[in-house]
Amino acid sequence: MKPIAERLCREAAQGDSDMQFRYGLCLHRGLGVGQDQKKARKYFESAAAQGHGEAQYNLGLYWEQGLGGGQDYKKAFDFFSQAAAQGAAEAQCAAGQCLERENNLKQAVKYYELAAAQGHAMAQHNAGVCFLKGCGVETDVKKALKYLKLAAAQGNAEAQAHIGELFAEGLSVAQDLRKALKYFELAAAQGHAYAQFNAGVCFARGQDLQQGQDQKKALKYFELAAAQGHADAQCYAGRCFAQGLGVAQDLKQAVKYYELAAAQGHGEAQWKAGQCFDQGLGVEQDMDKAIEYYTQALASKEGEWRVGRES
Repeated sequence: MKPIAERLCREAAQGDSDMQFRYGLCLHRGLGVGQDQKKARKYFESAAAQGHGEAQYNLGLYWEQGLGGGQDYKKAFDFFSQAAAQGAAEAQCAAGQCLERENNLKQAVKYYELAAAQGHAMAQHNAGVCFLKGCGVETDVKKALKYLKLAAAQGNAEAQAHIGELFAEGLSVAQDLRKALKYFELAAAQGHAYAQFNAGVCFARGQDLQQGQDQKKALKYFELAAAQGHADAQCYAGRCFAQGLGVAQDLKQAVKYYELAAAQGHGEAQWKAGQCFDQGLGVEQDMDKAIEYYTQALASKEGEWRVGRES
């Protein structure tokens, strides 16, 4: 790579915008030359000043993330919008995200739709969410679903999870738990914690699913989401181990999950952890700790879980 980087450097010095951009990439990545983001920024600036779209987009990223110099969201948007005007889908989506951050949702949607029309998955997802929630546009669930399905078909996990939620809850579409599970599992396979949890809920309930309940699969998904810190999943996993759902009963493991969720302020988990320490279930009885968890649960917004004494 070194000879190539040296050639790019020579040609960049002659004012060729494409060579300036390419040499900037070498400096950014450390390809054939020492990594130097400060120098990379200068080469991107030289190329961007000549109207090089990719350089404008990369310079926008530099200003947005503060790479090789200062951070300035306004300058980032300026460069994203310049590249967007040349039809760069990534820049159009990035410009939309800048505008969304500034709460200029009406303009953000316009940029998302421009990028979505070129098949940009994240822009399709973002446009879908805007139409779903009425952000910057009139709520249009049909249009939202169209964009979300386009993004989901490209493997966008957020879009897959959103579609799963729509079908699971019957939000402006006919409730269909089979379709919901299909989309939750697609997103779950990509490590999407929310989708993993919801896939677990679908299997735990088994409602309207051809195969019925499958507590073993439910626990698998709860543990996947729990490992990513999803508090509801941690509590549900604790319940599975406490009640022997899909696994041999293991109160010690149940307490572990309850405490993980409790540490995140999960009211039900705090109450159940309190019960375990109160009654010595899976742990040594410890009334001080039990009272501590009970107090936390009573103070939480989920205090309704205090009713009953089941583990």
